[in-house]
Amino acid sequence: MKRIFSFFLFLFCLATAPSWAVTPMESYNSLVAGGSEAGFRDGPFALARFNKPMGLAFDEAGNKLYVADSGNQRIRLIDFAHNNEVKTLVGTGTVGAQDGSLSIATFNTPSLLTALPGKRMAVFDSGNGLIRLIDLQNQLVSTIANGLTIRNMVYLPQDDCLYYSEPDNKKVEKMNMKSLAISTVFSNIDQVPNPGALCLYQGHLCIADSQLSTVYEVVQDEDSPSHSVSLTAIGNGKDVLALCSSDGSLYALQKGGVLVKMGLPDSSVVNFQTPWGFLLKNQDYHGALALLNFQEDSPVGFLSAPNEARKFYITTGYSILSVKDYDFEKWWSAFKNNNSNLTDFDYPAQKPPRTFRILTIGTSRNSTAVPIPSDPSADVDETIETPRVYTYSKQLELLLNTEAVLRNLNIHFEVLNLTHRGEAISTWAYYEVPDFVKKYDIDLVLAMADQTGYKDYYQRPLTSEGIPAKSIDYEYLLQPLSERATAGVALDLLQRCKKLKIPVSEKQDFPGDGFWSLFCNGDEQIQSDLREMTGPRLKLLHEKLNLMKTSEGNSPQLFFFYVPGGALPNDCAAFFWGGVCSQYNLRFLDLSESFDALKTSYAPVYNDHFTTYGNELVARLLEYYLIENKVIPFK
Repeated sequence: MKRIFSFFLFLFCLATAPSWAVTPMESYNSLVAGGSEAGFRDGPFALARFNKPMGLAFDEAGNKLYVADSGNQRIRLIDFAHNNEVKTLVGTGTVGAQDGSLSIATFNTPSLLTALPGKRMAVFDSGNGLIRLIDLQNQLVSTIANGLTIRNMVYLPQDDCLYYSEPDNKKVEKMNMKSLAISTVFSNIDQVPNPGALCLYQGHLCIADSQLSTVYEVVQDEDSPSHSVSLTAIGNGKDVLALCSSDGSLYALQKGGVLVKMGLPDSSVVNFQTPWGFLLKNQDYHGALALLNFQEDSPVGFLSAPNEARKFYITTGYSILSVKDYDFEKWWSAFKNNNSNLTDFDYPAQKPPRTFRILTIGTSRNSTAVPIPSDPSADVDETIETPRVYTYSKQLELLLNTEAVLRNLNIHFEVLNLTHRGEAISTWAYYEVPDFVKKYDIDLVLAMADQTGYKDYYQRPLTSEGIPAKSIDYEYLLQPLSERATAGVALDLLQRCKKLKIPVSEKQDFPGDGFWSLFCNGDEQIQSDLREMTGPRLKLLHEKLNLMKTSEGNSPQLFFFYVPGGALPNDCAAFFWGGVCSQYNLRFLDLSESFDALKTSYAPVYNDHFTTYGNELVARLLEYYLIENKVIPFK
């Protein structure tokens, strides 16, 4: 009786258990589908199982990724429109070479896939030595070539031909997809004696030898009697397993799991990014954290995303992964190239589908993560290059995407960074931020409230809008201070300083900082002047953003937040920024109380800048309040 009761209790628990689902993570390195062991299972992406997946191909819309699951003798599909759900397209799991309907067709180690027009795919069925055609329109599988040993294949729409390499026969052939006639492109060429990886790059066929290092562009002269072929070197690699192109660049996946961007005379290794730093040359020195590791000289699925620049899909032993190349190792260059770039990784300008983009702006605290030494007795060395994944913007990106995954939300977040060290956001944001918002299709500008920017009113002439000009005018600075402050708020503050006997010289660029203690002690005129020197420019920025539209048809939002740790006393600065945003109808979030409540646990600040732990705390607070206040879409 007790066993019967236990059984029914078990069934009841199953029936009443809450449903649980997650969406795919969207990060620099993400699981697309599969697991860490071999198996066969359709269903949710993280529960699905593969066995030696190899070839990859997209449907015409880029919403379905087809996978040659070689060990399971099946062609599977990953449905991006339904949270990467995995289904079996064709194949019974039984080894064979049966043609016919999708429900009865069989394969023997399908290893390569190539998408063709008209909802068709070419499959190299390597165990049978056959090229098979899957016609999704008519739900049929047929054999179109036999007796082959193919290393790679690619479709060129210009001549409607399927090209394939045969290293054992030292040649490349092509099949006309209308007549199914086969002809030789080239054979026994010294530059490519063992032709291997193929891809389409800038309208031309590209090829890598299976053993040699040079990658070539292949140009065919169809008008010559002999249909001659010329080869032009375009990059160098080593043990190239697969090629593909994205965003105007050619990429190679090499033996050992190394991703390389092709170039001459040298090609560059793409080092992957993680939340704790790089996987050096894509592999941890212990081998435990290697993202990719291909030791066998065999075909590997390697495909660029059709709807997102510099994103790639790669097959591993039992899963399919995605990785991104955003030039992670380059120095952030917003200060070095006339503010032409983000202070960040090199994000593609086009926003990926289902993505909400945030642009964080501010002074140096916006992009600094002071490393804490492992030796407690050692001094903090602020000259060490900031671990850029530890900035609050990168941590916020990771947290928001993780939360979206756990809540089963079909939305992704990218958090970009734009910083001007030592310059208040009111100085430059109105002039620069709208261009970045337009270029990167930004949905939310998140401004870290910090300095006031009052100095601009004495260093730059006023524009017709009544605000300081974009750049410092050095001839203007040669004039005496009183001649540069002849009216308005600039004159008002200068007169207040003189009345309070705060030392001011005509040779100064701006009134000194002696009034700050009076500001914090409640001098209403100084407080009013400084608010008027800060707020109007930010209000104009807000109005300019309101006139813009994102690709989804919404106006970009502007949101200010304050976190303790700047040069001014916390209560004073929080009061000031709260007053500015209230007076000029700007959205504002004061994180002071939450930050102070948690700062003992996080050790967040060193010399007015955030430590790596401080950035983690800022990101955690922003994640919470942005969701709670419905600033970001989290439905």
